[in-house]
Amino acid sequence: MEEHKNDKKERTNERTTGGPSKCEKFISQRLSRIADIRIRRAEILDANAKEGDERREEEEEEMVEKEEEEEDEEDEDEDEEKEVCSFSVTRRVRANEKEVVKKEEKEDEEEEEEVEEEEEGASVAGEDEG
Repeated sequence: MEEHKNDKKERTNERTTGGPSKCEKFISQRLSRIADIRIRRAEILDANAKEGDERREEEEEEMVEKEEEEEDEEDEDEDEEKEVCSFSVTRRVRANEKEVVKKEEKEDEEEEEEVEEEEEGASVAGEDEG
């Protein structure tokens, strides 16, 4: 009971002296906590935004690296295709050259055979005459 009276006296003293009442103290503490919470939230949001920006930058860098690697692989594939194609072309050219050489050799042999046949025919004709 005495405590209750003392509390009442304190409240009346605070009111009369112009000091804050318990209610006013509670409200100011509550507002202070709310302000602190908002500040923390803002800091967290800023930190998350920075992390998000960093993540985006890292992802962009990774994408650029992947694209460069893919381009390098494509270039290598193209180079290999060119090598294979040039090798194939070279083989074809060589094969064609061999065929041409064989044809020329056959033609030369045929000409030689014709010349020999003509010579034999001429010598046979010369024997008949002689």
